[in-house]
Amino acid sequence: MTESADQPSVNGAIGGRFAGGEAGLMIGGSYLKASRGSENFEPAYTATLGLASNSLRDYTVTRKRSGVNAAFDWKAGASTTLYLRGLYNRFSDQEYRQQVKHTVTSSRIDRQLKDRLETQHIGSFAARGQHAFAGGAILEVRASTAYGDEGEPNHQDTTFRQGKVLFNPNVTAASIDPNNIQANPLNENLATYALNSIVITDGLTRDRDAVASGDLRLPLTTSAGNVSFLKLQPAARRDRGPGLASTGRRCSSAKSTATRPPRRARCPSGRRSASRGTCGRGARGRAA
Repeated sequence: MTESADQPSVNGAIGGRFAGGEAGLMIGGSYLKASRGSENFEPAYTATLGLASNSLRDYTVTRKRSGVNAAFDWKAGASTTLYLRGLYNRFSDQEYRQQVKHTVTSSRIDRQLKDRLETQHIGSFAARGQHAFAGGAILEVRASTAYGDEGEPNHQDTTFRQGKVLFNPNVTAASIDPNNIQANPLNENLATYALNSIVITDGLTRDRDAVASGDLRLPLTTSAGNVSFLKLQPAARRDRGPGLASTGRRCSSAKSTATRPPRRARCPSGRRSASRGTCGRGARGRAA
């Protein structure tokens, strides 16, 4: 089941020419927010078609997107023109998930909380200039740069567990109702749940790109009096920035390329292993 609400959306643009028509500017922008929620379940079965596990999940997701773009042109003189163009976009995705997982084959119940924020930023800028010389030659120069990143700061997964649970599932090899799958725990007790693990990760992926090029067109006159152009264009120069940077702050050790010293994982008291860098039994970190 999925529900949607709180979805404001705004967009607009404005522009015009000024300085006697020699310059023009156009600016546009937009904003969108969408809040959604969903509930679902995900069963798994044994080789003999018995119920192995059943997960009940509740999601709350809020997505926001905003952006602005602009274009400018200016005729600086009778023979010189300048063009500029740029844009910027920002996106965020905040997800909260509550999950109850009945693992019949392991006789346990896990209650999990997930807090994840994903952010994206994209920006680009381009410039182009053109100048016509008195002899008919035309010089054009272009340059552009772009930047993008995607991050998951302070992604946190927390698990509470009760063990030694007895189940009486309503699923058998001879009877499975896809609309009513129940693990039916017989001795669940919220007071006996214990903190099993906390996994906290920071992730950041980013990329930068810059390109510059230019060309010169020279007029050539043939013996027949026709005019053509010889175009001289050097190879464009391209520089790329680093593609990936990530940091880890998690219950299990993992290798990463760190942009800043990783912070110590917050783990339940007495459950951290100094030799293995873990929090409790079975806690595993997620790649940033």
